[in-house]
Amino acid sequence: MFREGRDLAARVEAFVREQIVPYERDPRCGAHGPTVELVTELRQRARASGLLTPHILPDGSHITHRETARVLRAAGLSPLGPIALDFYVAFNMFRLAAIFHGIKGRLARGTAASAQARAYAAGAEWMAEMAWAQVQRAGAGH
Repeated sequence: MFREGRDLAARVEAFVREQIVPYERDPRCGAHGPTVELVTELRQRARASGLLTPHILPDGSHITHRETARVLRAAGLSPLGPIALDFYVAFNMFRLAAIFHGIKGRLARGTAASAQARAYAAGAEWMAEMAWAQVQRAGAGH
């Protein structure tokens, strides 16, 4: 898989340099980041290039951590690169769902310390559903 990761990183680098960097001066990219319209356009380009969520392979498996680091480095040639490639949005949403689930457990055991524990615990299932919707929207696995 090492060779595949290197080839993937080279494809991502070429994609970011050729198709994403020109958008850095786009008026839809402001002080608070790109507009939803621009993000959608960038992700459509990534999907058309077969590079949306490049760290997830067509069979649903993932490239190795080292390969992911190479791909992330290539994506990071532009601040818009990771946005266009939709890196780790769903992963972080699932992390939040797991954290909320842990808070729910502490709440049930009576060991939750935060005044907001009940609100966080109530969001566990919703966050997991939102994460799964993000996976589906991104077309994970290309």
